[in-house]
Amino acid sequence: EFCTHAKFDKIIDCVGGGNFYGRGTCVLKTGKHNGKFVAVTGDDPRPDLSSWSKVISYSLNIPKRPLWTSLRKKRYPGFVYIFPGDVAGGMSRVLKLIEEAKLTIQLEPLSPHNFTKEGVRSAFEIQGSGHAHGKVCVKLGDL
Repeated sequence: EFCTHAKFDKIIDCVGGGNFYGRGTCVLKTGKHNGKFVAVTGDDPRPDLSSWSKVISYSLNIPKRPLWTSLRKKRYPGFVYIFPGDVAGGMSRVLKLIEEAKLTIQLEPLSPHNFTKEGVRSAFEIQGSGHAHGKVCVKLGDL
């Protein structure tokens, strides 16, 4: 039932781990329709790089998913890795895109939740369900 909603153009994963790309394919447009999964972190946010062989193995795995999804874009969303170097500069560019209305942030329909015990509990329940359709937010006060 969750996959029948309108599909997203982009998902930006800032958490990593947990096979979010695998779950994201259900709610993202295909690569043919410019759907993209943007990973700011890898599948393993703390990879084991304790030896040269593990570093090489990890490095060789990085291009696999972007290459695979570029070959299968009729069926799957594109996959892009972004390795943030200039975090402050990146944030400035994202804020500029939001101001220019070139990037919109989808809020979960019941958001923002009130900053009460019930509101915060409701927000955590929706987030924990794995079925939030957008960002789950709690309103801290009037701005």
